[in-house]
Amino acid sequence: DGVSDLNSCFFRCCDAIFLNYTWKDWKLELTLELCLDRLPDVYVGIDVWARGCVGKFECHLSTEKIMDYGFSVALFAPAWCYQQCKPDFPAFLKDNNKFWNLLQPTCSPRPLTYDFNTIYVTNFNFGFGRKVYEYGFLLSLRSWFNLSNQDVPLSTSLTMKWLLPTLWMKMHLRVVLALKSLL
Repeated sequence: DGVSDLNSCFFRCCDAIFLNYTWKDWKLELTLELCLDRLPDVYVGIDVWARGCVGKFECHLSTEKIMDYGFSVALFAPAWCYQQCKPDFPAFLKDNNKFWNLLQPTCSPRPLTYDFNTIYVTNFNFGFGRKVYEYGFLLSLRSWFNLSNQDVPLSTSLTMKWLLPTLWMKMHLRVVLALKSLL
């Protein structure tokens, strides 16, 4: 739940520490005193299921408090949106967007740097879908969820529908220009 005199020696020997999600403010204050020189290396847990902390659609409140101390955040069970909605896929999309949009002000996404002299390939796989396709052929009508299949995620909500066509047009233009240069 926090770094203390009993475990600070272990923290000093490693590059980071993940704290449990049952922390209290006084434990974070003690951790702050003992780790002033390494605040970002302290990952304070938030259980999205709200077991022992503020979670679910109020995770952003816990995140804000943790970040006020200067610590990093470790999210436990971020699949909560899927697990509470399955098999209702439209409800999952709605809740997933709501959850991450609430957290977005406290998250600092890493920008994707793109060099137009290299090729960037993606199929915009978000790690879930309504049907299963392989090489353009329909394999299953069942919805699926597997975040290990996710491509580089976009740092925006899926509700911003203008983004995908814009990216597609830029990437399509890049492919067309590359093909023309081969002719």
